[in-house]
Amino acid sequence: MRIAITGAAGFIGTALAAALRHRFPNAHLVGLDQRGPSPDSPLDAQVHWEVMMPLAPFLRRERINHLVHLAFVVDPIRSERRMARVNVAGSRHVLAEAIAAGVEYIALLSSATAYGVRRPGGATATVAPAPYAESAPLAGLGAFSYPRHKALVEAEVAMLRGAHPGVAFFLPRPPAVLGPGMRNYLRRQLQKPVMVVPAGPEAPFQVVDVEDLAEVLAAGLERRLEGPLNVAAPGVLTMTRVAELAGARLRRVPPRLLRGAAALFWGAGARAIAPAPAGILDYVRFPWLINTARLEAELHPRWRYDAEAALRRTLRALGSGREGRRQ
Repeated sequence: MRIAITGAAGFIGTALAAALRHRFPNAHLVGLDQRGPSPDSPLDAQVHWEVMMPLAPFLRRERINHLVHLAFVVDPIRSERRMARVNVAGSRHVLAEAIAAGVEYIALLSSATAYGVRRPGGATATVAPAPYAESAPLAGLGAFSYPRHKALVEAEVAMLRGAHPGVAFFLPRPPAVLGPGMRNYLRRQLQKPVMVVPAGPEAPFQVVDVEDLAEVLAAGLERRLEGPLNVAAPGVLTMTRVAELAGARLRRVPPRLLRGAAALFWGAGARAIAPAPAGILDYVRFPWLINTARLEAELHPRWRYDAEAALRRTLRALGSGREGRRQ
């Protein structure tokens, strides 16, 4: 097996490289990233690469038959055009280059946020909605940039699957990914002494630890799974529990007021106050749970961390809250 990983030096890529080396000790592993090489990486080669650079000649030369595409801008930036260039156009470019190079198996990390949220309404407003199965439509096109880009890339994959039946596509869909080394707006939120959330009923949400996600990705490659796969750790969290474990105060603000303030501060570039577009508040206010029946039936994962354990481990690494003070 000869595997290339884009975004290999990132948070998830680093964990995946270790999981792949453990599962496939004799595989040829190549990392592609714009960041410099790591001296203790288990990869056989680390290559400087940016998302719009030519890729097919390299993949042919290295005889790559499996590609894992992780390179994606997770932290929201104010330039929608720049973010879409990396996330949407960049993914489209990588997919085309991999197919041109004869890669037979492509794993592309998607996101459970691509399903969108379930806003209450109608006669069933008081009934807890069923978690999303993989067959659910991706309604994240109307959300903020990250879920919208994931949904757009999945639409691209759907077209490619029909045009290239000889290529297998695997699309894991995790919720928020936690763990040591996390460096994004979620990390900054967990370190705040006051967490501001929309007032109203709490929507439980799922997470997954980066090591568990890496193991699922590696197992999916080994089993040659195809199509979308929901991936979430057992259990759920609420913002009340997050704040309690982080040692933060929870301040509830009327949703319309909070959304207006978030839009104002995001537009002004005040990322310390609004680290993401106002649309992210929907993912705090409304449910977007996923059904992991396929994952459990086909891969039987041995979870290292349930949802709360994943959060505790992250907080310990950050030195935050109750868990950080226990070190």
